[in-house]
Amino acid sequence: MKISLHLGAHKTASTYLQTALERNADLLAARRVGFVPLDDLRAEVTRRVWQRPGWDAERQAKAVRQAEAFLEPQLRRDDIDRLILSDENLIGTPGEIVLGGQLYPDVAARLGALPGLLAGHEVEIFLAVRPLINFTRSIYCESLRAPLPEFTEPEAFRAAWDRNAPDWGQVIRRIRGAFPDSPITLWSHAMVRSDAGALLNLLSGLEDSPGYDLEQIYRRPSLSQRATEALLEIGRGDGTRAMAEAATDLNRAHPLGEGNRQYMLWPRPRMRKDRLAWPDTYAALAGAAPGVRVLPLPSEDGAISR
Repeated sequence: MKISLHLGAHKTASTYLQTALERNADLLAARRVGFVPLDDLRAEVTRRVWQRPGWDAERQAKAVRQAEAFLEPQLRRDDIDRLILSDENLIGTPGEIVLGGQLYPDVAARLGALPGLLAGHEVEIFLAVRPLINFTRSIYCESLRAPLPEFTEPEAFRAAWDRNAPDWGQVIRRIRGAFPDSPITLWSHAMVRSDAGALLNLLSGLEDSPGYDLEQIYRRPSLSQRATEALLEIGRGDGTRAMAEAATDLNRAHPLGEGNRQYMLWPRPRMRKDRLAWPDTYAALAGAAPGVRVLPLPSEDGAISR
């Protein structure tokens, strides 16, 4: 069985692609391509293959057996030639990134038993990336929507991030460590806007489109500057749970618009410098590990440097 293992990353339109794959599951099935819905994969596999700190060997082994019991029938299906598994939480969560100021530091533990469960199958790995200056802003704001164990001030997150100096190459090498022989394909998240159908074909292993239905797939709006500032005040005073509960209402009350753009986590000069460097930074990821393929940047990314 060929396996398309899509690992996100977060805030790169993974949810959009997962929604599109689930909506078009019948079309894909007619082309002998299967897709495991995100909710099922996350509940039955992602949470069970993870080598959780604090779990004893017996509890961990039981969880892995449950994940195997779910995956094995999928891997033995005779009506498909390829199976798509897509969950960005397989390599970590926004909370881990914000609380530690690191970029997916526990990839090996998060993937856990999954490489072993997929042994004997032809695994291809797919990962979308974006400029880290934009990624960190989005991931920090995403963390405000979840009741994390503790509240992290933006200044503390920025300081930890600068101290640790993470980069996408580190993540790619951690993935390569878990899957030594699997090809890894990268794309810039902006490609979803420019050619989502091509990405669906890539994940599906198809050369021509089966006629995807991509109409009106919901995209959750980003938090605006005012909404984020209001959430931060709640977090400081009432904690992360109250902050998360208020996120939806505050985002509706302070929508993105003229004079209320996305939250500014970093100074503008630094944001511009990082974005200008992105074409070269992105291209260099081809050398992050053996067997990495980097798709061409869509024009809206590449045009930044010209």
